[in-house]
Amino acid sequence: MIPGVTIKYTAASLVTALSTLFFVNPADASTDISVDGNTINMNEPILTENDRTLVPVRFVSEELGAEVDWNAEEREVEIETAQGDTIKLTIDNEMVELNGETYSMDVQAGINNERTYLPVRHVAELMHSNVHFANGHVHINEVSLHEVQPGENAENISTNYDVSTSDLMERNQMTDQSLSPGEMLKTVIPTVLAEDLVFEEETEEAVSEASTADIDALARLIHLEAQGEPVEGKIAVGNVVQNRVDNGNYPNTLEGVIRQSGQFTPVMTGAYDSATASATSIEAATRALEGENVVEGALYFHNPNVTSTAFFNNKPTIDVIGNHRFVR
Repeated sequence: MIPGVTIKYTAASLVTALSTLFFVNPADASTDISVDGNTINMNEPILTENDRTLVPVRFVSEELGAEVDWNAEEREVEIETAQGDTIKLTIDNEMVELNGETYSMDVQAGINNERTYLPVRHVAELMHSNVHFANGHVHINEVSLHEVQPGENAENISTNYDVSTSDLMERNQMTDQSLSPGEMLKTVIPTVLAEDLVFEEETEEAVSEASTADIDALARLIHLEAQGEPVEGKIAVGNVVQNRVDNGNYPNTLEGVIRQSGQFTPVMTGAYDSATASATSIEAATRALEGENVVEGALYFHNPNVTSTAFFNNKPTIDVIGNHRFVR
């Protein structure tokens, strides 16, 4: 159990109160779920129903730092998230309550083996996390809150994150677009809340197998640029390189972006050519090249404690992960 996380389920209350079962199939044995790069070891199975991946709400919530309480009389799960949200789910009901507002899901919360299950996308998004599916694995990545910079408002922040202004305002319970520097905003818009309510199918991302040479090249850069950073931060550094490849204003190959003049310090100093990547950096490079993107649109990163220039400071923040600020 993670320190600071309180799970208040009791065996007695569950056995007496949870009699409803919904009949689903166990997921493929190779399916696993990782949260911020760490595979979850769950005591309960991952399930599938109508091509949806269903997960025990408690285990994923716990990994994302939430507190979960079970109300046996009301057959209701109440979750207090790490971002300060309150979520309420009622068994055999498709409605979800988020911070006092009620929204409709495309599926009811159900019980299997005395555990509350929901599609993994709903669980992740409500916990301010992104989810994607690749190579039989489900990757959940918690998204940091956005720190408002001077001159920013709801409209330009929503543009940077490719969400509607009204959704951003509703997600943060804002009454107008004015913001103060230093405010922290939630930028992951749960599908149940979105203005354009479309429930996405869970599809494997169309990615090609990364070559050994590309993995090595990117992993060595990640190793040098993101030493001591969390796995998500390492993946994000790899994402910046790949985002540039796809951008059109940079070389259109991985090697070309990495070796572009004046861009990456380890390349300029020569350290890159003799570097040996760590196992974690190789994992991060592989995941980035296979399509996992935790900083969509980011083209630069810097450590504000080391480099704080107008060039970086005037660019919109995509995310802050570890010691790095990622901007576009």
